[in-house]
Amino acid sequence: MRNNLNRTVQLIITLTALAVALSVYLIFYTFSYNAILEDIQGRVYNVKKYVESTLTPQVFYDTGDDQFNLEIQETLEGFREIASLKHLYLAKQDESGNISIIMNSMSYEGIEVHEMTEEMLADLKFSIEYKQAIMGRAIYQTAHGSVYTIYWPVLNRNNDVLGAVGMEFNVSSIYASYQRTLVYTVGLSGALIVIFCSVAYISLRKVSVPFYKRLAYTDILTGIQNRMSYEQRLRDCESLLSQGKSITLMMFDVNNLKIVNDTQGHKQGDQLIVNTAKIIKMHLHGLGVLYRIGGDEFAAIIVDRKESEIRNAMNSLRNEERQVLKNLKFSCASGSATFIAGLDSDLQDLVRRADEEMYGEKRRQKERLGGGRRE
Repeated sequence: MRNNLNRTVQLIITLTALAVALSVYLIFYTFSYNAILEDIQGRVYNVKKYVESTLTPQVFYDTGDDQFNLEIQETLEGFREIASLKHLYLAKQDESGNISIIMNSMSYEGIEVHEMTEEMLADLKFSIEYKQAIMGRAIYQTAHGSVYTIYWPVLNRNNDVLGAVGMEFNVSSIYASYQRTLVYTVGLSGALIVIFCSVAYISLRKVSVPFYKRLAYTDILTGIQNRMSYEQRLRDCESLLSQGKSITLMMFDVNNLKIVNDTQGHKQGDQLIVNTAKIIKMHLHGLGVLYRIGGDEFAAIIVDRKESEIRNAMNSLRNEERQVLKNLKFSCASGSATFIAGLDSDLQDLVRRADEEMYGEKRRQKERLGGGRRE
């Protein structure tokens, strides 16, 4: 059960780290990309206003005049250099809806329609057909690099579309820098995920192992150690005997538990057990560890302590008269035995002798009460 819970917690931690890293990446990607577009769009708008004031409808009427073409091409080239444009061109659409490039900046061989992406061509057609300036929806990846586009229609006095001006801004260096930043972000996010999950896994193991160990060896009701812990400690005492250590076992049986359960309810019975355990533990004064080994039975294992200390602890317990419940004083039967080589063949003999002494005292307590029931 512990391993399954550990794996579940580890999976939750890993998925949480992945979700956080992915969210950070997507937020960074969205904001960075939008910031780049906003910066480019601001530059595009300023250049557009300048070009728009120079390229008049007359350009489309005089495209057949070679000398005029040369002058316009020189103008386009000047714009291209000033604005760091990849391409600056004029485009027309025929009656069949086909787009053709009628003029390019002269220092570049020019762009052909088939070199444009589907998105770019769609933007250009939309600008001509709907008489609207269209800025690129994204940075487009073309055969000649990363570009950002704007198309705007050129209209005559009758508001008829003569064609469109197309500008492709060269954003290859900006986009490459952006891509590198994304790669670094992914790498950093991955490294942070690995570090976070590793630290969480190690911390979980360090925390969970002692926690589950305490859970396995602790009595839930009283908070002291339970029978499993008691039996484990008895096994450990075998090696202590071989080292010459003295082992003493104290046994305790709570009186009046059945009467309290029958007359006041099991909740009060549980409180009787809790309060009795507290008093016994206090009287042991650190002599040994107290265990709850049954419903109303306790045991204490004491290693290498003086006989006088053990005797004083037992006497003080037998003289204890504090209340454990309202109108009910502390009362329990107790017995103790110390391992004696020759008398005890093993620790089970010691357990049996301590039990016998405890039950002997329980009988004597009943006799002192005149045979009354005291359970």
